[in-house]
Amino acid sequence: MKKKDISVGVKFSVITFFVYLALISFVILVSHKRSLRNFYDQYSAIGKELIEMAADEINIDHIKDYLSGSYDKQEYDDTLSRLNRYTRFRKEIMYLYVYKINEGNDATATVVFDTYTDHAGLDEGLDGEGDKLGDIYELDPAFADELPRLQRGEYLDPVVDNTKYGYLMTCSKPLYGSDHTCQGYIFVDFDLTPVKKSNIEFTLKLFAVSFIFMLLLLTLGIIAVSVRITKPIEKMYACISGFKYETDTDKKNNLDNLKSLNIHTNIEIESLYEAIIKSYEESYNYMTEYKIATKKLGVAKEMAYLDALTGINNKTAFDDITKKYQEKINNREIDGFTVIMADINNLKYINDTFGHKAGDEYIKGCCSILSAACQYSEVYRIGGDEFVIILQGKDLEESETIFANLTDTFDKAYCNRETEPYHRYSASVGMASFREGDTNINDIVKRADSEMYAAKSKFKTKYGSYR
Repeated sequence: MKKKDISVGVKFSVITFFVYLALISFVILVSHKRSLRNFYDQYSAIGKELIEMAADEINIDHIKDYLSGSYDKQEYDDTLSRLNRYTRFRKEIMYLYVYKINEGNDATATVVFDTYTDHAGLDEGLDGEGDKLGDIYELDPAFADELPRLQRGEYLDPVVDNTKYGYLMTCSKPLYGSDHTCQGYIFVDFDLTPVKKSNIEFTLKLFAVSFIFMLLLLTLGIIAVSVRITKPIEKMYACISGFKYETDTDKKNNLDNLKSLNIHTNIEIESLYEAIIKSYEESYNYMTEYKIATKKLGVAKEMAYLDALTGINNKTAFDDITKKYQEKINNREIDGFTVIMADINNLKYINDTFGHKAGDEYIKGCCSILSAACQYSEVYRIGGDEFVIILQGKDLEESETIFANLTDTFDKAYCNRETEPYHRYSASVGMASFREGDTNINDIVKRADSEMYAAKSKFKTKYGSYR
């Protein structure tokens, strides 16, 4: 019996079917990978910005104190509390932690901070409590392979890996102290399991819809795939690939450009499009709100640098500025500066005789004289009756004149017997300047302090210990 030949039309249809099937499968796979890649890039950018902000919450120079057990527990608890806030801002943040990478080949790290999270590990039956300070943690295989680089304090690219906790992206940053040595790493883990699952589900749905549609109308199906599936995905990909993250305006333009695509094709593509918009909107709004909150925290931090009584800078501010000057001295970037130390005379007498309210007036009056003398320099109150001025700019050029004016002004105020005793402002002042060979700012402060005490001794010799 003669075999019946298969018609060219059937052959063409079969060949076209399999070619189209292979083509659409390839397009869906590439689009799936591109979509995942862009999600990775997005979360990588978010992770980088987030760990930068979280790292600012940590006093890196105190990490070795935390690990040695000699540390301020309140400071440590406050820092951990601030870090805990980050894990509540986005549900994708599974873990945020700081480790000190241990020496040797056993690929372990010592826990410095491990934040609490109320959603991490719930599917695996784990609680959200972080590890404790000093606990030893065995590094995951992905990081164990990078042990030499971690021990050298090098920057690592984000790592995406399937772990027992889920499909995670881990971003990291080495923490360098003021001595330019790596004190540890800060890590943030994003749970990308929902993102991966969503993309897989979308890919499967898209394939099923395309396959059924191809069986019904193969020719129209090819056209439909191009118009309703491939092109929208390419538009989204081209749009997302062009995203910039340098400024807030760039981020706002990213969102506007994505919305301007106005994609309304089938349910799956439109759902993905809307999901991408929603995800980016949430990320954009989160970062905007966080920056506003950070600005408010900055105002609060600024207030923490002010003395409540006088309104000038306090000792915390002075400690910070001396660190900056010390860095300049260490780097040989200092041109010169002068320190004036001032100590109020007879404050105890004013308080004991006229009360603390009069004593406060007395302190503020002395502070006003110091502030008025220096137009371009900051005045710091570092103790109950102690003030420091670091002369800079034009004030530095006129340091001798400023010092002489201060001494003269306090002498005249003290000798004015026509006013109340607590308005006869008096302070002993001493001055010292940075000179070649000085390696520590404390040396200049000590010299100014010695000059101030010499002036105070002369005051007591001339006027006595009390008025």
